[in-house]
Amino acid sequence: MATVKFLNAAGKYDDSASRDDVIRYITQKVKTPSGYIGACGVDVPYAAQQMQEVSASFKKDNKIRIRHFVVSFYRNEQISPYKANMIASMIALELGRIYQCVYAVHEDTYNIHVHFVFNPVSFVNGHKYSGTKEEHKALKELIAMCVKAMGIHIFYEVKYYPEPNNRYE
Repeated sequence: MATVKFLNAAGKYDDSASRDDVIRYITQKVKTPSGYIGACGVDVPYAAQQMQEVSASFKKDNKIRIRHFVVSFYRNEQISPYKANMIASMIALELGRIYQCVYAVHEDTYNIHVHFVFNPVSFVNGHKYSGTKEEHKALKELIAMCVKAMGIHIFYEVKYYPEPNNRYE
């Protein structure tokens, strides 16, 4: 069973340091001991700068600077870091057709999970992913397709509530 949590809330990633902060957080060595970190459309050490350059080139380097979501796997599924990386790379390759993205497989909690950060400004045409119902549904379907392709057939979204109502539904 896999769940996805979309971590964007109003005003959450509006500041110019968001890219650096979140990419630095998700790629910490202590969280990724197996070293499964990947990207599409960017070089990981320069990902924040490269995302900023694309956004600026389309004059859309404002408001929400990144999109962030997590795909979590339940411990009883016995998902290895390797298999989580395979799933993550599939998602990144699909997402990377339109958006620059970075992912990292985290092993620092009870269950293995993968953080994804993507530039909401498409490098293809400058369209900004704004999280409309249609865009959100398409992203969920993309994630579900990749998860199911690796043999995980139960997949659902967990509602995220930002501080101070930090609870999951």
